[in-house]
Amino acid sequence: MSATPTNVTLIALLLCSGFVVFTSIQAFILAAVGHRRQLYLSFGILCLLASTFPLSEYLYYTQATMQDAREVVHWRPLQSLSLIPALFWFIVQYAHPGQGRRYTKWLAVLIAVSAMTLFGQGVLEPALDDVLRLPGMIAGQKMTVTSAIVRLYAGLVLTWGLYTAAGVYRRGDRRTAGFLGASLGLMVVVLIIGVLVDLGILRIFYFTGFSFLGLVLLMTIGLGLELRDRNRHIHSLAFRDYLTGLPNRADLEERLAVLLSRRNNGSDVKGALLQIGLDNFKTINDTLGHRIGDRILKEVAFRLSAACHDSIAIRLGSDDFALLMPKLGQEHDYAAKGARQAAAGVMRSLAIPFVLNADIVEITVGIGIVIFPVASDTEVDILRRADLALQHAKRAGPGEVQMYDMSMQVEMTARMRMERALQQAQQNSEFAVYFQPQVAASGEVVGAEVLLRWKDEQGRFIPPAVFVPLAERCGLIRPIGEWVLKQACEYIATFNRVVPEFTGHVSVNVSASQFMQTDYEQSVRRQVLDTGINPSRLTLEITESAFIGDMEDAIEKINSLHAFGVRFSIDDFGTGYSSLSYLRRLPVQELKIDQAFVRNLGADGRDLHMIRTIIEISRYMGLDVVAEGVETELQRNTLEAMNCWALQGYLLSPPLDGPAFLEWVRDHRQGSQVS
Repeated sequence: MSATPTNVTLIALLLCSGFVVFTSIQAFILAAVGHRRQLYLSFGILCLLASTFPLSEYLYYTQATMQDAREVVHWRPLQSLSLIPALFWFIVQYAHPGQGRRYTKWLAVLIAVSAMTLFGQGVLEPALDDVLRLPGMIAGQKMTVTSAIVRLYAGLVLTWGLYTAAGVYRRGDRRTAGFLGASLGLMVVVLIIGVLVDLGILRIFYFTGFSFLGLVLLMTIGLGLELRDRNRHIHSLAFRDYLTGLPNRADLEERLAVLLSRRNNGSDVKGALLQIGLDNFKTINDTLGHRIGDRILKEVAFRLSAACHDSIAIRLGSDDFALLMPKLGQEHDYAAKGARQAAAGVMRSLAIPFVLNADIVEITVGIGIVIFPVASDTEVDILRRADLALQHAKRAGPGEVQMYDMSMQVEMTARMRMERALQQAQQNSEFAVYFQPQVAASGEVVGAEVLLRWKDEQGRFIPPAVFVPLAERCGLIRPIGEWVLKQACEYIATFNRVVPEFTGHVSVNVSASQFMQTDYEQSVRRQVLDTGINPSRLTLEITESAFIGDMEDAIEKINSLHAFGVRFSIDDFGTGYSSLSYLRRLPVQELKIDQAFVRNLGADGRDLHMIRTIIEISRYMGLDVVAEGVETELQRNTLEAMNCWALQGYLLSPPLDGPAFLEWVRDHRQGSQVS
């Protein structure tokens, strides 16, 4: 086939049809697996129908006789009348996403009109005279009734489409309106050219087939841009924090992976990761509300972004942020110095009060620093080490900065081993309760404190100061606490039978987290009722920290259990958030003087005055007072001289297991002097 204008046109028509078919296949695939399925399905159907126009024009122009051309044109009304409802539905899906139900009845009307026009008017009759014949081609046809109806019908739908595009433009979606308006405008131009050809005003061949190529190209570009924006939005959701707009943890992991890959390619540049944790942010949310909390988080993000050049601020989640400093030089010490300077800058920036309407909020932060890369670091290693350093900073107190070192990992590994051992200890019955007597100045044994002891598989005693905080962190304090309470109640029942002359109380320590459990009150009642003991023999020792979270709830539990008969003691009074206001509201029977005051009794006059004050407050409020940690005669004599109700400590007796305590009580019967 020679490269004449005619042949070029015919080849172009075939290529146009093939391209539109290919586009329809892509649209159907996106409809099957992608977003906005109705849109891509309607676009695929529209493209499939549109592909028949250039193909039919190719067949029309390549027929040898007019009779053969007439057979091709016979199907033109079916093409046009099928395409118009499809075009309408695509415009609806493109311009009004999610509102297809509103236009369903109009789609039904268009389908009905197309059907009536198709079967009521017949088909176009091609004219055999007055036609434009290009070399080797048959072209042109005169206007018939059906042709006029179809073109008017198409013109009405295209006009509505342009009106819809104008509405989309007015609501602010200019890109959608632009692509839709340009595509429909092109089809309007081609429709007008077709009418002029039919009327004999223009003597050229039809452009109808090529008009759909323009539609498909423009809408493919528009849908492609929309898909790109959606993918960007999905990426933003995956790698950006929705509240602050900062990169998130997933983004940080990717950045670290890229930086570490450069190291593998020979780069010796050191970087640093600063993990920043806000102190007591939950309290801000609880007192001022989450809306104020969110505003503070946004302001923190803004300040971190501006705090240090050549760094990337990141929100890790909740109240944790990070600052990634990828290039701090090749020397470890120089990089560490730069990281500490950056941490100091962060501290200064966040120390400025946050002014929020009528509220002024001040916050402190802890910062953990890790320098990388070291040895065979992975991004997970870097994040874990930064978190370890932050944990150490938090434990050191508000506003602290800690640089990661290997001892932190050693400590963490030991803690994890201890956690596993603690879990096994509960299963293997390695715990035991001991009793330390509380003795009045008269020598009467007025009570005993239950102390938990853990003897591991090697026979070593693990100090409570080590495993109790660990049990709280790993969630074991509740089952362990319930076991201790059960043991205490059972021993009280045993004391009633074996040493009835001992009528004192038995004190059980209760952690703040354990006391705040919603079912703790029911647990105490159940243990008392199951063992049949007098509830007044049981004393629950709670620290002042139990009132920090929800004071009203704590007071309600104490009142309820007091009404049930249980005694209460404030443990370590004077070391925490002591307040006479809450002490006045609580039905407690006892205050315990912390051993820190007793230890320095002979060396520090302030501790002497503090103890005297606590004893006087107790006497004024009608409370018993117990001093713990008594280890010398000086301490004993001084406390007895101040009329302290009872003493507890190694001077009187070390903690004893159950059988040993029974023997001790028998040897020191009521009224006998304990020396």
